[in-house]
Amino acid sequence: MATIKLQENEGLNDLIKSVEELDIDNLEKFLERVLLIRAKKIAPTISKKEANLLTIINQPIPEKLLKGFKKLNSIKKERILLDKEHRQLSKILNDIEKLNADRLVALATLSKIQKKPLKQLMTQFGVGPTLPYG
Repeated sequence: MATIKLQENEGLNDLIKSVEELDIDNLEKFLERVLLIRAKKIAPTISKKEANLLTIINQPIPEKLLKGFKKLNSIKKERILLDKEHRQLSKILNDIEKLNADRLVALATLSKIQKKPLKQLMTQFGVGPTLPYG
Protein backbone atom coordinates (compact mmCIF):
# COMPACT_ATOMS: atom_id res chain seq x y z
CA MET A 1 0.00 0.00 0.00
CA ALA A 2 1.28 3.47 -0.81
CA THR A 3 2.25 5.61 2.12
CA ILE A 4 1.58 9.29 2.66
CA LYS A 5 4.24 11.05 4.70
CA LEU A 6 3.47 14.40 6.25
CA GLN A 7 6.01 16.77 7.74
CA GLU A 8 4.80 18.88 10.63
CA ASN A 9 4.71 22.00 8.50
CA GLU A 10 2.89 20.47 5.51
CA GLY A 11 -0.62 21.68 5.08
CA LEU A 12 -3.89 20.36 3.80
CA ASN A 13 -2.99 21.12 0.18
CA ASP A 14 0.08 18.90 0.42
CA LEU A 15 -2.05 16.11 1.85
CA ILE A 16 -4.54 16.48 -1.00
CA LYS A 17 -1.71 16.37 -3.56
CA SER A 18 -0.43 13.15 -1.99
CA VAL A 19 -3.91 11.62 -1.99
CA GLU A 20 -4.33 12.51 -5.68
CA GLU A 21 -1.36 10.26 -6.45
CA LEU A 22 -2.97 7.14 -4.96
CA ASP A 23 -4.34 4.48 -7.29
CA ILE A 24 -8.08 3.80 -7.02
CA ASP A 25 -7.74 0.78 -4.69
CA ASN A 26 -5.55 2.64 -2.20
CA LEU A 27 -7.70 5.75 -2.53
CA GLU A 28 -10.77 3.74 -1.51
CA LYS A 29 -8.89 2.21 1.44
CA PHE A 30 -7.74 5.68 2.46
CA LEU A 31 -11.27 7.04 2.13
CA GLU A 32 -12.69 4.25 4.32
CA ARG A 33 -10.21 5.13 7.06
CA VAL A 34 -10.91 8.86 6.73
CA LEU A 35 -14.65 8.19 6.96
CA LEU A 36 -14.12 6.16 10.12
CA ILE A 37 -12.10 9.04 11.62
CA ARG A 38 -14.85 11.46 10.56
CA ALA A 39 -17.52 9.27 12.13
CA LYS A 40 -15.58 9.21 15.41
CA LYS A 41 -15.18 12.99 15.39
CA ILE A 42 -18.84 13.63 14.61
CA ALA A 43 -19.89 11.70 17.66
CA PRO A 44 -16.81 10.89 19.77
CA THR A 45 -18.85 9.15 22.47
CA ILE A 46 -20.33 6.53 20.15
CA SER A 47 -19.46 2.86 20.31
CA LYS A 48 -17.29 1.05 17.78
CA LYS A 49 -20.45 -0.52 16.33
CA GLU A 50 -22.00 2.93 15.85
CA ALA A 51 -18.77 4.19 14.23
CA ASN A 52 -18.82 1.22 11.85
CA LEU A 53 -22.46 1.93 11.01
CA LEU A 54 -21.58 5.57 10.31
CA THR A 55 -18.81 4.40 7.99
CA ILE A 56 -21.36 2.36 6.02
CA ILE A 57 -23.82 5.26 6.02
CA ASN A 58 -21.19 7.66 4.66
CA GLN A 59 -19.71 5.25 2.12
CA PRO A 60 -19.64 6.91 -1.32
CA ILE A 61 -20.34 5.09 -4.57
CA PRO A 62 -17.02 3.58 -5.72
CA GLU A 63 -15.41 5.49 -8.58
CA LYS A 64 -15.36 2.35 -10.74
CA LEU A 65 -19.17 2.11 -10.56
CA LEU A 66 -19.59 5.82 -11.26
CA LYS A 67 -17.31 5.70 -14.29
CA GLY A 68 -19.11 2.64 -15.67
CA PHE A 69 -22.51 4.24 -15.12
CA LYS A 70 -21.51 7.52 -16.75
CA LYS A 71 -19.99 5.76 -19.76
CA LEU A 72 -23.00 3.51 -20.36
CA ASN A 73 -25.48 6.28 -19.65
CA SER A 74 -23.72 8.48 -22.21
CA ILE A 75 -23.88 5.69 -24.79
CA LYS A 76 -27.55 5.15 -23.95
CA LYS A 77 -28.27 8.78 -24.81
CA GLU A 78 -26.73 8.32 -28.26
CA ARG A 79 -28.09 4.92 -29.22
CA ILE A 80 -29.83 1.79 -27.96
CA LEU A 81 -27.56 -0.22 -25.70
CA LEU A 82 -26.32 -3.60 -26.88
CA ASP A 83 -27.44 -6.55 -24.74
CA LYS A 84 -24.01 -6.77 -23.10
CA GLU A 85 -24.02 -3.03 -22.30
CA HIS A 86 -27.56 -3.27 -20.95
CA ARG A 87 -26.54 -6.13 -18.65
CA GLN A 88 -23.53 -4.12 -17.46
CA LEU A 89 -25.70 -1.05 -16.75
CA SER A 90 -28.24 -3.20 -14.91
CA LYS A 91 -25.48 -4.73 -12.77
CA ILE A 92 -24.06 -1.29 -11.93
CA LEU A 93 -27.50 0.00 -10.94
CA ASN A 94 -28.11 -3.14 -8.85
CA ASP A 95 -24.76 -2.61 -7.10
CA ILE A 96 -25.69 1.01 -6.35
CA GLU A 97 -29.10 -0.08 -5.05
CA LYS A 98 -27.35 -2.64 -2.82
CA LEU A 99 -25.09 0.09 -1.41
CA ASN A 100 -28.16 2.25 -0.72
CA ALA A 101 -29.95 -0.71 0.90
CA ASP A 102 -26.90 -1.34 3.11
CA ARG A 103 -26.89 2.35 4.07
CA LEU A 104 -30.58 2.18 4.97
CA VAL A 105 -30.07 -0.94 7.10
CA ALA A 106 -27.15 0.78 8.86
CA LEU A 107 -29.31 3.88 9.43
CA ALA A 108 -32.16 1.77 10.80
CA THR A 109 -29.77 -0.10 13.10
CA LEU A 110 -28.25 3.16 14.31
CA SER A 111 -31.75 4.55 14.81
CA LYS A 112 -32.56 1.65 17.15
CA ILE A 113 -29.27 1.93 19.03
CA GLN A 114 -29.62 5.68 19.55
CA LYS A 115 -33.39 5.53 20.04
CA LYS A 116 -33.90 8.30 17.48
CA PRO A 117 -36.32 8.44 14.54
CA LEU A 118 -34.76 7.38 11.24
CA LYS A 119 -35.66 10.67 9.56
CA GLN A 120 -33.95 12.61 12.36
CA LEU A 121 -30.71 10.64 11.86
CA MET A 122 -30.84 11.14 8.11
CA THR A 123 -31.16 14.88 8.65
CA GLN A 124 -28.51 14.91 11.39
CA PHE A 125 -25.93 13.18 9.19
CA GLY A 126 -27.07 14.79 5.95
CA VAL A 127 -27.64 11.50 4.18
CA GLY A 128 -30.12 10.32 1.63
CA PRO A 129 -30.05 7.99 -1.36
CA THR A 130 -26.77 8.03 -3.25
CA LEU A 131 -27.49 8.22 -6.94
CA PRO A 132 -24.94 8.34 -9.76
CA TYR A 133 -26.95 10.92 -11.68
CA GLY A 134 -28.58 14.18 -10.91
